[in-house]
Amino acid sequence: MSRGTADASWARFPLAPASTLLLLVTCVGAIASPAVAGAQSTTETLDFDRPEAWAMVRLTSLTLLSSLGPPGLGRTAEPGGDLRLRITGEVGWVPALSRQERTVGFYGTKEEDTNKSPVFGRFRVGLSGGAGWSAELAAMPPVEIGGARPFLVAGSVGWSRSLSDVALGIRVHAQEGYVQGDITCPARIVAAGDDLERNPFRCEEPSSDRLHPRYLAASGSIGTTVGRVQPFAELSVIRHRARFEVDALYGGVVDQGVLSTRGTGWSVSGGVAGARIRGVDLVVEAFYSPLTVQRRFNQPRERAGAWNVRLGVSVDPG
Repeated sequence: MSRGTADASWARFPLAPASTLLLLVTCVGAIASPAVAGAQSTTETLDFDRPEAWAMVRLTSLTLLSSLGPPGLGRTAEPGGDLRLRITGEVGWVPALSRQERTVGFYGTKEEDTNKSPVFGRFRVGLSGGAGWSAELAAMPPVEIGGARPFLVAGSVGWSRSLSDVALGIRVHAQEGYVQGDITCPARIVAAGDDLERNPFRCEEPSSDRLHPRYLAASGSIGTTVGRVQPFAELSVIRHRARFEVDALYGGVVDQGVLSTRGTGWSVSGGVAGARIRGVDLVVEAFYSPLTVQRRFNQPRERAGAWNVRLGVSVDPG
């Protein structure tokens, strides 16, 4: 595709979820077929409010490792106490985008296949000890849902303290890894063959694109106890470092370009941890991160935040 009409790098879109903290999985790009007419491999850094960048940051925000409970779930070990282990299963909702919202390729002129999985899940293992210090490691199982397979790892280090009936906490957390799927050229579009109405970019095979939803964040949280429940809230400042690697074959061209964006955002989350029943905590949390996007060139920016609801079930084995 010639750059005179539309830069091919605009046709890439990331999915629908701890570089200084974690040892991460790494990825190997797919090998392009030598039988095609040409190949392109470009790297482009996008403005933070470009539609392609907005899509990357939105999905990064939806998978942010929020506190999912009050500081230490309100039960941080006392100074000098034993280490305590906590295991959590988390499920988060991924809201679907409308056709207009997922039209982000070519600077907001190409519809992309973003509505993969409606949910994400991950396991979290936390360890807390004396003086209120804690650490947590989280991972999404590499299970393919709706054509998307995650390989994401996140981690946090935090500290909390109880002041009378209020618990305060601070955390530093980060995420690395990738989500892989056929976003640029989805299988359903490839199946349309030479039908230019359904396959206008002449996708020849399902793509194998990768979104790296990387970030580094600092958070402050507060929680209290009201009867048998514990309401909580958290505010986070996020440094996004999202990257999208294309691996697509369309129009006789192998596209293995890279899109990246960096920027700073913030988020707020809050919810309620239910009463502990036989060592099990149930938590419901709502999450929101305000974002802006310029959907077309020379159009005004608009608000298009990322929000979802999450559910957690935690147990203390010891």
